[in-house]
Amino acid sequence: VTASSFDNSVISGHTALAATPADTDEFLISDAGTIKRIDYSLIKTTNTPAFHATMSGNQDLPNNTATKVDFDTEVFDTDSDYDTTNKRFLPTVSGKYFITFSMSLSSGASIGGVEVKLRKNGTDVYITEQAHYYGNAAQTYVISGIISCNGSSDYIEAFAEQDRGSTAPIQGTTTQSFFQGFKLIGA
Repeated sequence: VTASSFDNSVISGHTALAATPADTDEFLISDAGTIKRIDYSLIKTTNTPAFHATMSGNQDLPNNTATKVDFDTEVFDTDSDYDTTNKRFLPTVSGKYFITFSMSLSSGASIGGVEVKLRKNGTDVYITEQAHYYGNAAQTYVISGIISCNGSSDYIEAFAEQDRGSTAPIQGTTTQSFFQGFKLIGA
């Protein structure tokens, strides 16, 4: 007996699936010897929500003041979870998220210590104090971390602070200044 011996009302293998299954596509599984069907939506894994945001312009970073970095432009936002008005990521799916924040300070900005911070719900979760820098080349500061979010009220923001003694310019129009993240699969 071959697949062509059956009509399409019987599971026959007549048609090959040539794309990612739809959420309502069904599979047959054996559950301890009992054949059951299950929708693809219940077994698929994705690492979304995910986002990547940049700055539409430069931003002044004041002296000795923790300042939210102005990531106001979405490059992508899979689930509309990035808020460009408040510059924060509000994931709508609970889980663990890998988040990265990168910031470039303009050349000629003599800086003392620089801290880059990831905050969850207004509280520092990760802080990295970068080496003191005094010089004429642009410097990039990066921090990454894994942050658990409840999928309803938690939010993540990117902050920076410097102790130069005066304002330091963040280069917003460079590829080194960005804020991004994604849900870890299985987390």
